[in-house]
This record gives sequence, C-alpha cells and structure tokens, in this order.
Amino acid sequence: MRPEPRSWERTSRHVLASAGTSFGTPVVGAVAWSTIGAGPFVVVFFGSAAFVLGAVTIVWGLVAWAVRERRY
Repeated sequence: MRPEPRSWERTSRHVLASAGTSFGTPVVGAVAWSTIGAGPFVVVFFGSAAFVLGAVTIVWGLVAWAVRERRY
C-alpha cells in the first residue's frame, strides 16, 4: 500500500465504505439463507441502504481521485 496522508475526506469515505459493507453483510446472509421468513425484509431494508452507501462511496472516490489527479 502506498502511504497517503490522512485527511478528513479519505477517513470519511472509508467510514462510509465500511458502513456500506456492514449493511451489505446481512443481505448476503439473508440471500444465502433464503428460507428465513425475515429474508425479504432484510434484503430490501439493508440492501437498499448498502446500495445507496456503495453508490455514494464510488462516486465520492472517483471525484476524490479526479481532484487529486488535477493537483499534480
């Protein structure tokens, strides 16, 4: 891993990505154990949250990358 200075932007983006992962994990479990009665609720609730957090993280990361590239 290349050393990068820590900043509020990078730290916040990584926290957002970890939140998306923590919402996505129950979705994977519910899909794997689809016989659970609460499966559809888990997939819709946590899956929607994971999708939104993931999309925001990707867009934010691309913008951050583009801004860093323009600086150099």
